Parts: sequence; structure tokens; C-alpha cells
Amino acid sequence: MNRVVTLLILCSAASAQTIIYRAVVYDAVVSWPFTTYTKIYVVFPPEADVSPAKNNTNFRNNVMTQDVIDGVTVPVPWNQVETTAPTTSPCSPNTDICQEDTAAPTYYHTYDWTATGTSIDGTGCTDYGSSGPYSSSQWFCFTYGNGKPKKVNFELFGITQASVNGYTPSYVTGIVSGSTTWASATGSGTQDAANTINGSGCGGYTGNISVPLNAIFTGSGTSSVAVTMWTSPPFAVNDTIWIADSGSTLANDFQVNSQYGALVTSVGASGFTYMLPYSDVASGTSTIHSNTVTAITAVQSWPVPYETPYASAYEAFLRAAIYHFNNLNISSQQTAANIGYIRVGVGAGGEAGVICASVLHTWTSYIESTWVNGTNGWYDTVNSVVQAANPRMQILFSINAGDPAAFNASYATQEAASAAAHYNAIGGYNGFGSQGLQSADIGFSVNACPGGSGVPSTANNWGCMFTKYWSGATMANVGTGMTASPTTVPLELQTAECSNPTTIMGTNNCYTSGVGVVGSLGPNLLSFANSTHVAIIELYNQDALLAFDPNYCDNVSGNCSHSSGYDWFVPALSAVTQYNFYTGVGQGMSCGAGTGTGDACTYAGYIASAHGYH
Repeated sequence: MNRVVTLLILCSAASAQTIIYRAVVYDAVVSWPFTTYTKIYVVFPPEADVSPAKNNTNFRNNVMTQDVIDGVTVPVPWNQVETTAPTTSPCSPNTDICQEDTAAPTYYHTYDWTATGTSIDGTGCTDYGSSGPYSSSQWFCFTYGNGKPKKVNFELFGITQASVNGYTPSYVTGIVSGSTTWASATGSGTQDAANTINGSGCGGYTGNISVPLNAIFTGSGTSSVAVTMWTSPPFAVNDTIWIADSGSTLANDFQVNSQYGALVTSVGASGFTYMLPYSDVASGTSTIHSNTVTAITAVQSWPVPYETPYASAYEAFLRAAIYHFNNLNISSQQTAANIGYIRVGVGAGGEAGVICASVLHTWTSYIESTWVNGTNGWYDTVNSVVQAANPRMQILFSINAGDPAAFNASYATQEAASAAAHYNAIGGYNGFGSQGLQSADIGFSVNACPGGSGVPSTANNWGCMFTKYWSGATMANVGTGMTASPTTVPLELQTAECSNPTTIMGTNNCYTSGVGVVGSLGPNLLSFANSTHVAIIELYNQDALLAFDPNYCDNVSGNCSHSSGYDWFVPALSAVTQYNFYTGVGQGMSCGAGTGTGDACTYAGYIASAHGYH
């Protein structure tokens, strides 16, 4: 049961100092004297079996039944709930199905929590993922192991974390009615999108619409370009697009690589025209391209989230989502009480990364102070919008260290302060964490904390911020360059990618090239996380299955043959990699459960040791 308590901390007589602060204890996360109860969740569990593999069945039967697994964390993509553009037709506002827009008050957003054939909230306990990828029924509605339901956590996503954005509703960068753009409806006029089509170091996004090899680009002598021999182009009038050529076939005049992209001015059955953001197209110039040419629209790229068109619409979605999950009461198990926490995305995914900062740092408006600038910054604004919606569950935020090309600890420092300054409807502080736990973090020392704008000593500077804000923080243990701000907030860590418990080199997509950045979960990584007062650890489903599923691998002649009923991770992990993982640390024959050999179930042991009080 959630309860608000006031802790009175008496320091030594020598210091003659008393510190009083408000704390909220969630399910005994914190106990006296300052021990932390660590919970373990699996992020993005397999939603459905993909025949002949049985990842979902095996996960439910062998992972969810473990007492050390407290539940799962699942995504809630914005465009899966808001499937239609806002209209001027009034509805009953300020609920989970209707929100009036603050920037365009004559427009109303409507939401359907089952619109895509998937019950995101588990409505009815009948949809177990087969009809869509975002159902939570199987996690809410089943009991596992001890006969009790597991916790379900939700991540509110406005922008896809992967290169191709698939979560932002299309109207945000397009049309809401007739020829009216959403940007003009909000009074803004423009909605920038951080396109990565020409930007190295910005996700490597090269577009996902192939331009036909016989397409002809012709300049008209103004700033207009006519594209012909393109049957049924996938654009609409007033769309913003980018076109890029991987070679030199197209003249530079025809490449759209600016901040604002280009406006589509007409669309026909066999072509379209677009208006370049500059006017130096040579009259009559034509070219038939033969190189790889790609095109994207604004909505397929990454909208700048703090600009008004995106911000006002996303804030409406957040208010609707909090209202919805506050009032979740579908069955005895599907209630708000069974939600462990909600993590709110500020940038891409459920995180707060500054999107494409390495490419967009020259934009006047795209600077650090816009992102983290006290109550005027986007990060703080999102915290305030969520707080004003009066959530009755725990709220978490991610902290990030700015531009991946030039990490800056001041981002995370200000973000952690913002999260800890906000709270939910029952007085519980917002928690914060990092989705970047990796082997390089081990050995972190508080004396290495940058304090200001230096390079973080852990991914996203989480180590310093955990030390600063954990409930027992004092001036004596925060190291140099910081002050203690003891606050009972849940501190969360997710591994940066799936782990690699071996020294296998390869091109497996589950982790970065080489051996990856996470390394093995043990014997040091999870125990190190426990030592930093972490209250929540999120594991990738690949690691949870490796630890607990005897069907992780069908061992045939020293390889995983990927036969029916076993776990498959193709192309994320090769069959050879699976075999080496399974026989090295998984549920093999020596554990009396599977078909592997030579292991001691060490991954299960590492996870079990990380769970509970520390």
C-alpha cells in the first residue's frame, strides 16, 4: 500500500544537524536504515508467438513464473491511440477519449484505446497479442507462479526510438482539415522535423521510400521541381519531404537537405511537384536518376518535440493517458493498483535524448536552454503537464546527457532535479533513471562526478545523480563537486542493449558491433547496480529468456537449429550466438531442465541475487 511518511534523519552529535524531508514509500522500496528493495521488470516482452518459434509461450511459462520477475514494461505509442486528426467538432473534454487542445482551443483530440484491434490496457482480458503488438491483457489477466498478478508498467511514446519514426500521428506535420495544416491551426506556422537523411551521427537514417529509377526531376526556373515518371507517389499536397541522392546523379539543386525540407505543391497520378527552400534551380534542367535515391516525409522523421504543433498535441495525449490509467478498473486484476509505474517519453521513445543534436546544433532554437531551462524548458514542461493530470501511480522519467556526439552532464543534472521536484497525486516524487547501464559504468566513483558541464562518469551521468538523490545521501558521501539532495525517489536502470555473457565477436543486432557495451550481467554488473541504490532494473526479454527458459535453444550438434517450440531471435541473435549463450550461462542440462551442457544457470543466479533488499 502506498503511504506518505516523513523521515527524521538525525546526524551525529558532531555535526549537530537535523534534516527533515518528505518521502513516499512504494511497496517497501525503501526501509530503515536506507536499504533499497530492488525490483526487476522485463522491458518489451514478446507479445505473440511467431510460428514456429514460441518466444511468447516460453516467456509466460518460464519467465513470468519466477518470483524474482516483478512484471513487464510495455509501450503505448501515441498514434495507436490517437488515430484521427483533431477536429473542430466539440466533445466532452478532459477525459481519456477527448482533450481540448491548448494551442488550438477550437480543436478537439479524440482517442480510442482499442482502435488498432489491440487492447493496450488489456480490456476484456481476451486479446493476448495475436491481433496486435501492444496488448497488455496477457500480463494483466494471468496469474503467474505464486498465484498473484504481476505488475504492468507503461511507457508513453511520442516518437519512435528507432531511426524511422512510426509513433507520431501523421497530422502533426501535415493536414488536419481541407488544406489547413496543424502548424497553422496552432498559430505556430511551422513544425520542424529533425530529418536524418543527410545527417551522419543522427541514427543513420537514409529514408524508407524508394524513388523509382526512372523518375525525372525537372527544374522550372524558379524554386519548383517537377518529378515525373513516379506512379502514385506516396505524398499529399502540403506534405514536407526530403529527397537525397547517395551519389552525384542528381544536381545539388534537386536535393532537399535543409532544416525545413520542401513543401509538396501538387500531386498527380504519375508525379508531383515540390518547392525547394531556396530558389537557385537552373531553368529547364532535368535529370533521370540512376543512383539510390531515398525520400521521407516529416512524420517519418523526428519532429522537434518542444515546438508548439508537436508539444500541444503530445501534451493532450499525456493528459488523456494519465486519466485513462488512473481510472483503469476493468477487472479485479486490471486496475490502476496493478500498474507499477508509467515512464513518460520526453524525446524519442520513453527517454529524454535530445534528438539529432549533433546535426541540429546550428539551429538557433535547438539549444540546451530550450530543452532544460528551469520551468521554461521542455523537460520540465512535460513533468508539469503530467503532474497537473494528477496521476495516482508512480511516474518515472529518463535522464539523458544531451548530444551523443558530445555528452554534457549538465543535461542529466538539470533533468534529475526537475524529476525530483515533481510528484503525483498522493505526494510521491517522480522517479528517474537511465536506459544506458553498461559495463563501462562499473567502477564509478563519486569523486569523478563532473558537477557541471563535463563528460559524465557513467552513461547519462546516472551514477552521480543516483548518489545525489538517494534517500541516504549526505554531504559526506556525494563526493566532490556536488551537494546532497536526499529524496526518496525510485531510481531506475535499464541495460543499454541486450547483454553478451561471452567474448563472442559478431554482427548480432541485439547488441552493438563487437561484443557490445553491456557485457555480461554478472558477476559484476547487476551487483554494481545494486550498490548504487537502484530500485528498478529493466532487463531485455532476450536476457530474461536466456536466464530462465529451458527452451532457449534446441541444441543440435553444437548449434541452435531453430526448430519448432524454441526461442528464436533472428536476426537479432544468430543460432551460433544463442548456443554459446545458452551453454555458457543458461538453463542447460546441468540445471536439470534443458538440453545444453557445461553451464551452471549463472544468469538466473545473477538476477536472483540482484532482486530484493540491498
